[in-house]
Parts: sequence; structure tokens; C-alpha cells
Amino acid sequence: MSLVFLEKNAEFIRSVGILSGGTAVAQLIPILITPVLTRLWSPEAFGGLATYIAVVSILGMVSLGRLDMALMLPKKNDDALRIIGVSLIISTVFALLLYTAIAILDFFGPVGALVIYNWYYLIPLGVLLYAGYSLMISWHNRNKNYSSMSKSRVFQSSSTSGMQVALGSLVIVKHGLIISDVLGRLVAIILIVRESRIWIYKPKFDFLRNLALLSRYRMFPLLEAPASLINTLAHQLPFLVFPLIFSSVIAGQYFLVVRVLIIPASLIGSAVLEVFKNKAQEDFARNGNCTPIFVRTGIALLAIGSVPAIILWLFAPNLFSFVFGPEWGKAGEYAQILTPLAWVQFVASPLSYVLVFREKLWLDLKLQATFLFLVLTALFVGAELASVEVSLRLLVGAGIFFYAAQIYFSYKASRG
Repeated sequence: MSLVFLEKNAEFIRSVGILSGGTAVAQLIPILITPVLTRLWSPEAFGGLATYIAVVSILGMVSLGRLDMALMLPKKNDDALRIIGVSLIISTVFALLLYTAIAILDFFGPVGALVIYNWYYLIPLGVLLYAGYSLMISWHNRNKNYSSMSKSRVFQSSSTSGMQVALGSLVIVKHGLIISDVLGRLVAIILIVRESRIWIYKPKFDFLRNLALLSRYRMFPLLEAPASLINTLAHQLPFLVFPLIFSSVIAGQYFLVVRVLIIPASLIGSAVLEVFKNKAQEDFARNGNCTPIFVRTGIALLAIGSVPAIILWLFAPNLFSFVFGPEWGKAGEYAQILTPLAWVQFVASPLSYVLVFREKLWLDLKLQATFLFLVLTALFVGAELASVEVSLRLLVGAGIFFYAAQIYFSYKASRG
């Protein structure tokens, strides 16, 4: 690697290091604590947490309308703050309506009683915290406050993990994994808001200006939000469907794989994404393309992911049984199946942002819709054959097709 390359990309490499370092620590904490949690909490409890996170992720995406992604685009911070304000109002109203809907369903039994559990009342709060945290992450990214972003992830991870262990030791605490997740999100958002010093900006309320901004970035709620929602549905559907067509134990086993395999890979990729966003846009504005940084980033991600992917593909069943206990051996078999998908997703996730800032939103929507269709097909076929292994292998095929298509079209868009 030449000295010229290092000097030219020093800031990019340093920023990636800050974010990926914090993300690595944030993910290392729950991974290290997972062998303890798998001995404190049953697969059914993990299945419940998986369902909660799936619901919050889907509804949180709906409440935001993907306006958090639009924060990167205004030239003035005042306009970005106006987008934050409007987004928070919409998300708060959405959460209140959601709480009302849950309460009504719970009141009018017996149908409501069959579908409403006590932890459902935590969903509106989870949705609001999801929206607020996403907006703050985008605000810090806009202002290149990578250290604060990294620190908030570490605090969220450590506080959540600590509470999961503490509550797991108290058999009287029901839904402790879910409660810990809510409190961890709350700790993270308090920290990141405090470090944002967002209160030093005092834009005057201007209804017409707010309306103009919503009109300017209307394609995000109209096109990018449906695309992101479809993507989230495609990833979260197994957590909603597996308890119905198989069992909550299967959902819990699958969730463990996602927790220790796919989530760390995707979040490290997300750390690269936060920096890649700025660098790719700057290069495109200056040179009319961002192909060099696109190619370099893709090759680096491919190389970084190769070693853990090969190890897991060869040894995952034995590793899972040894680390997490014999009760979780099946999760190791699932991890072995899902490893190629995690590897491809790790590479594609940062690079696909090119489709967003190049505003190829219709194309992204079509790709996401195709992915959702393939996921639904995989789950349907697996249910018909009563085989979770068939479902997983079909999900891997669907995912690899989708992410390969994203990489291809993102590369084309990077060329100008």
C-alpha cells in the first residue's frame, strides 16, 4: 500500500477506525456475555426478545419515514434541525396512536386477549426511542462526530447486557430481556443527545419552511421509506413467522445466530457506512464519480470478512455447543448455513448507500420488493415442507441474490 494512498485516505481510515472500534467493543460485550445469558434465559425468552425487536424495528421505520437519511443533505444545520423536529413530532404522534391501538385491543377481549401480552405496552416506547436514536445518529454523522456515535453504542451495549444478566438472576422478573433492551436504548439516547449540544442551535419555528423541506425531501417518505420498510420486513419476518410455523424455541435458536453472527457483521459494516457516506458524496461532488473509494471499500470488506466466514462455515456447530451450551447446538447448524449470507451482507450494506445519495430510489424499491417476495417464498416453502433447514437455505439464496444485485447496481451508479 503506497504512502500516497495512506495520506490521501488518512482521514477516512481514521474515521472508520473510530467508528469500527467503538462498534467492535459494543458488539464484543454482548457476544462475551451471551454464554452467560444462554444459561440464564431459555430459547423461548430469546424468541420473545426477537419478536419484540422485530416489531419495534418495523414500526420504528414506519414512524420515521426515512427522514433521518435526509439529514445528510441540507446545506444548513438549521434545516437539518427542522427535519429532526418534524420527524420527532410525527414519531410521537405515531407512538401515541400505537399505544391507543394496543390498549383498545387489550380491552376488547377475548380476541384482544389472545394477541396482547404485557410486554406489548413497551412497543410504543421502543418505537419512539428507535426514532430518536436514529435521528441523533444521523445528526452526529452529518457533523462528523464519530467519537460520540461510537461512545453511545458502547454505552447501549454495556447497559443492556448488564441488565440482562441482573434481571436473568431474578426469576420473578418476567420479560427481562425485553425490559433490558428498552432501558439500554434509553441510556444510549440520553448520552447521544447530551453530547450533541443540539440546544445551541435555535432555529425559529417556520411552518412554511418546514413544509418546503418536507416537499423537497418527499421522496424519502414516498420511496425510500417503503424500500427500507420492505427491507426491514424481509430481515425481521423470520422472527415473526418462525414462532407461528415452527416454535418459539426455533425462533430463539435463530435469534442467537443473528445476535452473534449477522448483527456484528452488519453493524461493523454500518460503521464503515457512516464514514463511506461522507467520503463517497465528497468524491462524487469533486470528481463526478466515487468509483475508486467504492472499489477500495468493497475489496477491504471482502478481505476482512473472509477469515471469520471460513472458520464459522467449517466449525460453527461445535463452537456453538461448546460456547453456549448443549441446548444451543442447533443454533450452530443454523449459523453454518447462514454464514455465506452474512459475508455477502457485510460487503454490500455500506456500498449500497450509493443508490441513496444518487437518488436511485425507484431501483432500490424494486430490489427490496424482489427480496421480500423471495423471503416470503422461502418461508412458505419451508412451512409447507415443515423444515426450518429448507427455509434457511432458501433465505440464504434470496439474500445472496439481493445483495449481489445491490453491489452491481451501486457500482454502476458510482461511475456517474
